[in-house]
Amino acid sequence: MRLSLGRATGTLVLALLATGAASARLFPGFGGRLIEWGPANMMTLAAIQIVIAASGILPASLIAVAAGAAFGIVQGFVLCAGSTMVGGFLAFLLARSVLRPWSARWIERQPAFARLDRAIASGDWKIACLIRLSPVMPFAATSYGLGLTRMTPGSFMLGMVASLPALLGYVSLGALSKAGLTGGTGAQTWLSALTLAVGVAASVILVAYLRRLLRRDADAGVAARVTGHA
Repeated sequence: MRLSLGRATGTLVLALLATGAASARLFPGFGGRLIEWGPANMMTLAAIQIVIAASGILPASLIAVAAGAAFGIVQGFVLCAGSTMVGGFLAFLLARSVLRPWSARWIERQPAFARLDRAIASGDWKIACLIRLSPVMPFAATSYGLGLTRMTPGSFMLGMVASLPALLGYVSLGALSKAGLTGGTGAQTWLSALTLAVGVAASVILVAYLRRLLRRDADAGVAARVTGHA
């Protein structure tokens, strides 16, 4: 049963990657084509966004800008936000259901990673939010990585909510520029600078918070050993 589940999951992951790669090859000028499709193809865009969020083949911002230009701020954001969260949670579930049992056994034999796993679990939703705000890890890779830890699904979902303001910014940019998807505009420069500033701040806070959690875990381990010897 475990083997068949692993094969099924591997097939699904490969299908996600292949679909994303095919999208990149078959649709040059991808964003512009989405604008031409119009509202009748909202479900197609939603499916593509789910694949991108689960595989990381294309930047999610590309689809967000195109969705804003094609469907407007409200519809474009609702469509992208829902699809992004579905794709991210799918990646989390794949990692949690298939890879986590193996990773848990490996982590137990690696004290440093075991401490990091406990720190992430204790930091819970705060860690999830800071990681999503930080630009260091790509969206899909983060989803799979957090699925390998003891983080709860609820905390993971809260972390994805933290990534939505930036997504709204890209959707708004597409809706306001319609011609769009061209670099060098003042709005795009301002948005990139703001996103980078927030990401850098989140990264600094994340590192400091993780260090504090790791130090707390180490102190707890020392206290437990002292108590055990007493």
